[in-house]
This record gives sequence, C-alpha cells and structure tokens, in this order.
Amino acid sequence: MGENEDSGFTVLENKSIGRNFSMFRKLRDKKAVEVADYLGLKEAAYTK
Repeated sequence: MGENEDSGFTVLENKSIGRNFSMFRKLRDKKAVEVADYLGLKEAAYTK
C-alpha cells in the first residue's frame, strides 16, 4: 500500500480518532511521544 492510497478512514473519522487520542492523553497526562512509544511508533507517525 502506497502513502497516497486511502487508509480506509474518512477525514471526519480521522479527526474524531485524533480528538479521542488527544482527550485520552490529557486525562492520563501523557505526552504524544509517550503514547507513540507505547504503540511502537515514532512520534511523527503518531501525530500524523
């Protein structure tokens, strides 16, 4: 799968997922890099 191919999520779904992760991070007092590390991702991939 190339970078330009559709991930299967709509833009609206991606924004909703992003908001959920952001809310989770605030509730747990976690930085983006901490969540990315836990998921096994680099911070840039997680924030994208």
